[in-house]
Amino acid sequence: MVLPETVAKIAELEVDLARFAEPTRPREQVASGLKLSEETAQPAETIATLIGKQVLKLGKGSRIHPGDVGPRGHHRVLGIPELSGTAELSGASRRGSRMIDRAVLAAGYPRAQLTEPGDLVVALNPEPGVYLDERGFSVVEFPVRSLRVNAKGRDRYPPRVLAALLETAARARAAGAIRAPRKLLDWELPVLDSDTAHRMDTLLSTLDSRRKQAQAELDALDELRRIAVTGITNATLTFT
Repeated sequence: MVLPETVAKIAELEVDLARFAEPTRPREQVASGLKLSEETAQPAETIATLIGKQVLKLGKGSRIHPGDVGPRGHHRVLGIPELSGTAELSGASRRGSRMIDRAVLAAGYPRAQLTEPGDLVVALNPEPGVYLDERGFSVVEFPVRSLRVNAKGRDRYPPRVLAALLETAARARAAGAIRAPRKLLDWELPVLDSDTAHRMDTLLSTLDSRRKQAQAELDALDELRRIAVTGITNATLTFT
């Protein structure tokens, strides 16, 4: 990065950080409404049972040749690298995203199914992982599988709530896995009533919004720190 661009970036980051520091900056209030439950046990059902009741739909990933995947294309590829955190998930245009061209997809993988907004992708190996595909139109890569909440299950398992429940199940599998994780169909989910599911979805939405705000501020702080230390170290920057 040349020096004028560096100075412009510093100014941009300082404006962002000033905005984050404004006392009037709108932030969603977190009011969970949580309290101790009088219930002693939470009933649960396996994913296999929920699929049988047409609450959930399970999809398979496609085997995609590595040569057909690259940094450019029309559809994101969601596989083990994405769920293990070794690939970029936040945008198709960012470095690290794995993409596939729609013409290549149509010609080479006619049976591949694109995700819909709100679909979840789940991996079991090398470690359990869950990702909520809010944008949709992605290609799921084997051995990752997809889970979709059918219309009759939306009041009990909104996608954001289902993702959180699966993440909890995945952590349990990873933390206590002396043997390989059980099949995805054997994972158990708590049976939620519609009111609990709705309030949980609202709380998670608020927490996600606050988390994105906090992460944006942390990213700006980290970037300014990196630029300052690098600039002072290589003598391209000094203090006024």
